Formats: sequence, C-alpha cells, structure tokens
Amino acid sequence: MKLVQCWDDGVTTDVRLVSLLRHGAGATFNLNAGLHRQARQFGWRHADSEVWRLGLGELRKVYDGFGIATTRRRTRTSSNCRSKRRGERSTMAAPACRASWASR
Repeated sequence: MKLVQCWDDGVTTDVRLVSLLRHGAGATFNLNAGLHRQARQFGWRHADSEVWRLGLGELRKVYDGFGIATTRRRTRTSSNCRSKRRGERSTMAAPACRASWASR
C-alpha cells in the first residue's frame, strides 16, 4: 500500500513536518509563490495560533526532495464558493469546493 500526502500553503510549521517526513515518507506540497515575500510573513490566525508563511528564500531548502504543486492566488473556500445550482453560499469543505469549481 502506498500513502499519498498533500500539504498546503508553505507555512513555517512545514519545517518541522518536513524533518519528520525525511525519514522515508513522501509528500507533495501545494505552494503559491505569489503569496510569499522575501521574509517570513504573518498569514492568518487558526484557533489560538498565528500561521506564518515561509520566506521565498527558504522554499527551495525546506521542500528539497519533495513534490511541489502550485495553487491559485485566491483559493476558493467554503465561505467564498457559491453553489453553481442555486447561487447560494456552499457548505462544502474547501477541497470539495475547489473540485466543484474546477469541473465548471
């Protein structure tokens, strides 16, 4: 059996994650270089934690040896994805919402 992992956003917690994955696990990281700046920057809050994006100069070193995919500058989420049938806000989770949007 093969396990496929996919991680998003290029955030500082990926540094620790990558150090764990280097012990034999593979992963693909979905990055959007348009959201990164030269230095680390604040991205958003999640619960009681601040989420910081990695700096552009760190990306190559952190993700060396892993798959890289790109994402849109603005990713649709459940809060900004409209149902294509009813024109109302969707209650779908973000990945399902993106899949729905891609199929249009």
